[in-house]
Amino acid sequence: MPTVGDLLDFLCELAPVYLADDGDNIGLLVGGQASQISAVICALDITDDVVSEALDKGAGLIISHHSVIYKPLDCITDDNCPVVLRMIRHGISAICMHTNLDRVRGGVNDELARRLGLQNVRALDDPGGPSPLLRVGEIDEMPARDFAAKVKNDLGARSVKYVDGGSAVKRVCVGGGACGDYLAAVMPVADAFVTSDLKYHHFCDAARAGFTLVDAGHFATENVVIAPLAERVKERFPEISVDISQRLQDPVFCV
Repeated sequence: MPTVGDLLDFLCELAPVYLADDGDNIGLLVGGQASQISAVICALDITDDVVSEALDKGAGLIISHHSVIYKPLDCITDDNCPVVLRMIRHGISAICMHTNLDRVRGGVNDELARRLGLQNVRALDDPGGPSPLLRVGEIDEMPARDFAAKVKNDLGARSVKYVDGGSAVKRVCVGGGACGDYLAAVMPVADAFVTSDLKYHHFCDAARAGFTLVDAGHFATENVVIAPLAERVKERFPEISVDISQRLQDPVFCV
């Protein structure tokens, strides 16, 4: 039976630690490497519902994109860190891969590009990071409004917010999660940018420049990586059960 350490080694080969942003809290965040694993849950986030799912399925490990511990902890109690405390009590480990999984080939942004049907995809140079983060590619030309609707449909997003740049969209850049600060770098090389967590000034800047900008939500732009990640874990460890969380949903509702 493989151990947590075996899965950690595999995941670090899949998405090397050096690709992560400085200070990003990734890797084995809960548990010990010697624990044997017969079942795994893969999820974007580790919530109380996901821990319950792991307990129901006998999963001793949760693999997530977002870190279950993302700031220094003074203590671990029912009040300040109940999910981590519950995992410790029940012997459930956590391996989290964040910005390293965003950047790596086949990771979040490559999968986001694939889900949107981009062709001729390439990495967009990022001189400020350890490796290119964003991806840019092409689609069949369409009006901005139709493109925004396509993004909503392709990602299963609850809603999208967008600026219509006023011209047809063909070259598209994508950045899963909060990538609004890359807007200035994206505008010269694409007709549209799909990302999330945009601020009002990002939309204003795009409107002023005549650039199509689409905010499809944090969950929808990153959750795309979880199913292919689970498949790769299954391929490497066929002797264990690997499930995608069925209880984790986008926490943001729209009216």
